[in-house]
Amino acid sequence: MNLEDFTRLYVHLGAFYQELANGTFKIGLKWSGNATGTPKIKVYKSADAAGSDSYLKNDAAATAQVSGAFRNALGEVSGSTPLVLPADVFRRGEP
Repeated sequence: MNLEDFTRLYVHLGAFYQELANGTFKIGLKWSGNATGTPKIKVYKSADAAGSDSYLKNDAAATAQVSGAFRNALGEVSGSTPLVLPADVFRRGEP
C-alpha cells in the first residue's frame, strides 16, 4: 500500500458530533454531477486520532495505518451512490 497516495479529509462537525457518533445523523460522500470520467476514492479511518500526517514521516505510524482495523477501507466513493460513513468513525478512541 503506497501511503503517499493518501490524503486527509477534515470535516468540522460542530454541534452534530454526538448525533453522528450515536448514529442519529449520517454523513455520506458522493461525486457531484460535475465530475468527469469515472472518479473514485477509497476512504479509510485514520489510525492517528489527531488525523496527523505522521503516516508519511514515521515508520511506526505508517505501520499502524496499514495494520489491523485501519488497513481496510471503509468503502469506495464511486459513481452517484453515496458512501455513508459508519457511526464508529466518529467515536473517539475506537479503531
